[in-house]
Amino acid sequence: MTEYLDTLREGIRAGNNDLLNDVASAFEKHRGLGKNYTRQEQVTRLGWTDKVTRIDFSDHDIALLKDDLVQFIQNNPAHSNAGTAIWALGKLFDATLKPTLIAILQQQITHDAATMYQTMIALDNLGENPFGDRRSMSILDAQDNRALAEDYLRRTTES
Repeated sequence: MTEYLDTLREGIRAGNNDLLNDVASAFEKHRGLGKNYTRQEQVTRLGWTDKVTRIDFSDHDIALLKDDLVQFIQNNPAHSNAGTAIWALGKLFDATLKPTLIAILQQQITHDAATMYQTMIALDNLGENPFGDRRSMSILDAQDNRALAEDYLRRTTES
């Protein structure tokens, strides 16, 4: 386990897309997603790699991965895989990340639309409702998403 955890942590620091996907899967697994599936079903239905299906991640492992992701995102906001890193972070459904995600949203609102969208999804996972009353959300609606993000940040700072 330690070897693969080290591989995941190195992958986060490098912004490796495949390993960021495995980190997201580790978060899902740790939350209990797929616990009633066979390992094969976890691979075919959830898209997890065989390595992820074979490992039980401890609370400490998850905390290390979370901290590494936050540091990566804060240090590399323009990285081509920053959106994937935020998407992975959103799989934690961790309310303690709200201030971090708001800070990222404030930064990304004028930069990368895809990273901004993934940040909005992560906030939505926390019940924050950055999309307002909209039922349909698309990464392709960059202009609408930017307006919604601005409105969300306004509502957040007013409360």
